[in-house]
Amino acid sequence: MSTHQSRPSPREHNQRLLEELKPGDIVKFARFGGVYYHFAIYIGNEMVIHICELEDATTSRKMKKTLAASVSSSPQNKVRIAKESFWKAARDCKGKKANHERYECESFEFDEILRRAEQCLGTTDYHFLLKNCEHFVNRIKYDKEESQQSSKAKVGFGVAGAIILGLTAGVTAFAVINSRNKKEARRQSQALDLA
Repeated sequence: MSTHQSRPSPREHNQRLLEELKPGDIVKFARFGGVYYHFAIYIGNEMVIHICELEDATTSRKMKKTLAASVSSSPQNKVRIAKESFWKAARDCKGKKANHERYECESFEFDEILRRAEQCLGTTDYHFLLKNCEHFVNRIKYDKEESQQSSKAKVGFGVAGAIILGLTAGVTAFAVINSRNKKEARRQSQALDLA
């Protein structure tokens, strides 16, 4: 007899999550298999306030373009902060309560969280590394403008940049040394020819 249990679907998982969430909680949804997370503030009655695309677009292609543009360029992209259904924000992704334990004692009360979030409704700037949905929810709930995922991305970009810089320097040094060695070999060959 098999005791194999199937994993709950994202909908079943999120239904259980909704039973645990309290108004003012931060919720995050894994996107693209956990490559990055989308964050929202839960405000009760299966509603959230979060950053979303300007148009009602659910295709990942638009978000990929937004991410690519914001990572690779300095101009910020326009997005909107909206009050929407938890289910619309979740798409087909599993959510998770994501309050920061280290800041919980500094959290605003729900009425203040809601007031602060509602003041932000409308169009705003977005930058994956500098002004994203995680920055937004942390500013609203804790008055802390930070994003762990963008900090990790910045470190990753820094490491990648250092590796590329190191490789470039190594290739350049090799080319210079190789060029000098060839010149020296030609001089020695010419000296032998004269002798």
